[in-house]
Amino acid sequence: MNEARYLPFSAVKPAGWLRDYMQTDLDGFVGHLDELVPALFLEDQIYGRDRRTDDVRDAAAFGEKLGVGAAFEACAAQYRWWNAESQGNWMDGFVREACLLGDEKMLKKAKKKVKEYLSTQDEDGYLGVYSPDLRFHPGKENGEFWAQTTLCRSLLAYYQYTKEKKVLTAVERAMACVMKAYPLNSDARPFDTREEDDKTFCTGVGHGLTIVDVFYRLYRLTGKKEYLDYAVWLYGQFNLEARNLDEDVMVRNLLNPDYGFYGHGVHTYEQARALILAAYGSDDPRYARALQNYVNKVRTLYTCPSGGPISDESVTPEGYDPSRRAYEYCCIHELLHTYSLLLELSGDLQYADDMERLLFNAGLGAHLPHESAITYCKSDNCYSLTGLFQTERPENSYSAVYEGRYKYSPTHQDTAVCCVPNAGRVVPYYVQSMYLCRDDELTKVLYGPGKMTAQVAGAQVTVDEESEYPFNNRIRLTVRVSTDAEFTLRLRVPGWADAVTLTGARYTHEDGCLVIRRVWTGETALTLTFFSSPVLRTDRLGDAYVTYGALVMALPIDADETIVRDYPLEGFHDKCYGPKAGAAYDYALCTGVPLRAQAATVQATFLKDGMKHELTLVPMGKTILRRVTFPKA
Repeated sequence: MNEARYLPFSAVKPAGWLRDYMQTDLDGFVGHLDELVPALFLEDQIYGRDRRTDDVRDAAAFGEKLGVGAAFEACAAQYRWWNAESQGNWMDGFVREACLLGDEKMLKKAKKKVKEYLSTQDEDGYLGVYSPDLRFHPGKENGEFWAQTTLCRSLLAYYQYTKEKKVLTAVERAMACVMKAYPLNSDARPFDTREEDDKTFCTGVGHGLTIVDVFYRLYRLTGKKEYLDYAVWLYGQFNLEARNLDEDVMVRNLLNPDYGFYGHGVHTYEQARALILAAYGSDDPRYARALQNYVNKVRTLYTCPSGGPISDESVTPEGYDPSRRAYEYCCIHELLHTYSLLLELSGDLQYADDMERLLFNAGLGAHLPHESAITYCKSDNCYSLTGLFQTERPENSYSAVYEGRYKYSPTHQDTAVCCVPNAGRVVPYYVQSMYLCRDDELTKVLYGPGKMTAQVAGAQVTVDEESEYPFNNRIRLTVRVSTDAEFTLRLRVPGWADAVTLTGARYTHEDGCLVIRRVWTGETALTLTFFSSPVLRTDRLGDAYVTYGALVMALPIDADETIVRDYPLEGFHDKCYGPKAGAAYDYALCTGVPLRAQAATVQATFLKDGMKHELTLVPMGKTILRRVTFPKA
């Protein structure tokens, strides 16, 4: 494992445009999702009074509250645990944003919510959603691990911010209860679905593998290696079972060069974290080979130019198509979290490039600019968002019925309240991954305006980053130390940078970083500038697209807005967008004409109807409807 580690949560706080972005959502769906969907967040005390029982009728009846319409028997058991996903992931994003922004009103609300959840813990440490008749052996659609994962991630973030020991103790007690039910190195088989006649509805089991997130974080917070050992064992147990749905991250398939991903997309991208911990936490060489094959497949076959991982609920073996395949917002977060763990444990800075590409393009590009709403699914080439997929290009559509994934919403209750909670998590997870640190070395691996405070080499060190990165690649860093201290500051050079300059200190260029070794005193001002030109690239389908630094550029399509739902809270709406009459985007990109940069935009030459057109490309994160890839002229 790489010796350096991320700083504790809340050691890095956002500033500038990143802070404004997060504040918009904390004032929007992140801070008010419980009020927007009270049936799920206020009325249903799933971890306490309303713990689920073996009565399937109750589970099916709750399906309507989840927004999925009349419950159907085949997956009624999902409804036992499904709201734990909504509540727990919302809490994780809400707690993190409140803490990072220091919003007193929201912090007070977070404290109250944490207290309520902790009050549901049983004497034996159980902190979940099942009554005793289902606990730890609920059979099909086992959501036990998943429900505990989503809540405990938020509790551990709250602990790191507040240092309230009782919160950490509660999570340790909960995981001790899990470890007692499924003892380490036993034959307990927590992912066993062998007796189920229909494994296609075992999503709770698949999600449950992410409980390794909790065990890994406990390992880092406490130093107790049994937590890491248990996470590795869980992945080994996961590989024992044969499935129809959750096979993409199983070792036997990853070692098969002909295997193509086909599972539930969010599982494909989140379960990889268990594989990562097994690869770095054990001596089994199969895990390392499987991990490398996984990364290669994701990068080359399953991510779009924006970094978005195809996952319009499922993945297809054929790989991505930026016009015909979309990515779910849940998967944007889960892949970013997976890249973050890979960056920490490997130290490979290419994962930092992956994270920036994913957040600044697919992530921002699925969020409504300047408003608090997201799309459940979106594609790189997005010609319409009218509830159906690509209605302006019927040949690309696989959805014949309005089903709500393809619109902007602060809840997406008519589909599932899963992507909106995850949208509150993505930027906090990026921010907490900005620095890697060990005793006498601090590495800035991700960029964006913010402030870091940590103990390094016996001194309290703060680093302020003032920037508009990635929309402007000039970065001002101010380093302050509480007392003279000798340590190394490493500044990552992005893989796309043609050149780099640094003023304010002597440095060397080593292993993809600018390296400053010195005794730091008082305050030091550094100015870091990355230089790049627009680059014409070719995707795996042979089409052209343009990047400019960390940004993927897009041709915006003028759109008409339609409000399709108003919420009782003022300022919250579901919105659909269709192209304005006469909006043109059927261009071919002229590859023999130079691209010209102007601020954060690019001027390019296109061909349409035999005529050349000079058009402006903008960062795709600032678009609603757009085109990213073009045939070559």
